[in-house]
Parts: sequence; structure tokens; C-alpha cells
Amino acid sequence: MIGSETDKHNEKLNEIYKKRILHKAKATVQCWTLTLNERRNTMSNKTINVSYWKQSTGRTGQCLTERGQKIFDTLQPIYEEVVGLPLSKEKMYDMSLTLSRATKDEEGFYIQNTASTAFMILVQDLTTFCRHLRKGKEYKSISFGVFKVSNLKDLSKSKLGRKRKVA
Repeated sequence: MIGSETDKHNEKLNEIYKKRILHKAKATVQCWTLTLNERRNTMSNKTINVSYWKQSTGRTGQCLTERGQKIFDTLQPIYEEVVGLPLSKEKMYDMSLTLSRATKDEEGFYIQNTASTAFMILVQDLTTFCRHLRKGKEYKSISFGVFKVSNLKDLSKSKLGRKRKVA
């Protein structure tokens, strides 16, 4: 009698456990779809392309910034179209450094800070001037500095070397 009661009791417990296990199994099967947060946090290989501006040293580092390079890239084909010769970046550096050295002597500003600003102003004014020449319009100066160029061809690249190639 005791054995039969425990068997019945065990059978009831087994049925309860089976129901719980089946219920848990059904719950886990239903939860296989990921929630939004789980999808965001899953591991995956991601490729990120990064571009950055690396500051140079010397004359280039003093005069050239990322924005100055973009403006110069805009100016170069316009200048070549108007003048017929390639534009020399070194001659632009000379002009901007001359102005920034004069500013350092007068006011005491650092050359590195004023040279990049002078370069951008020079390039922007020259771009505007070349665009006006190309369209045949009159140019009105809006510059804050004074850059004197007697001939636009003075800013072009010089022929150097034994074979007289453009530098």
C-alpha cells in the first residue's frame, strides 16, 4: 500500500515535471528571435574607413592646412586655364611666409598661426581673381592682406634642372 501511494505520488510529480519541461522548451523555442537590443549588441566584423589630416613640418607645415589644400586644389586648374602655366605652391608659400614674418616683426604673432591664414587668404583671393579674369569681369579686392604680384606668370612653376623640366 505504501509502495502504490508513492508510485502515484511519483507519477504525479513526473507529470508536473514533464509539463514544466515542455513549457520551458516551448518558451525557449519562442524566444529564438532576437530583440532589438540583442541584435544591436551581437558580435560582427565591422570595417570603418578613417581619413585624417597629417600636419607636415617645415614650410609646408607652417602654411598648409586641410582647408588650404582644398582651396588650392580648386585654384590650380582655374589658374592653369587662365595663365596657361601650372601654379607653384612654393611661390605661394614664399608670399604667405613673407607676410607672416612681417606680422611677427610688427605685432609679435607666431609665424605658424599667421602663415596658414595668410596662405588661405592668398589662395582664396587668387581664386576669385582668376575666376573674374576667366569671365571677363572686373575684380574688386576684398582681402585683408596686401599681396603684390606684377604678373600672374610670376606665380607659375619655374623650369629647373638640366633638361629644363617643370619642377
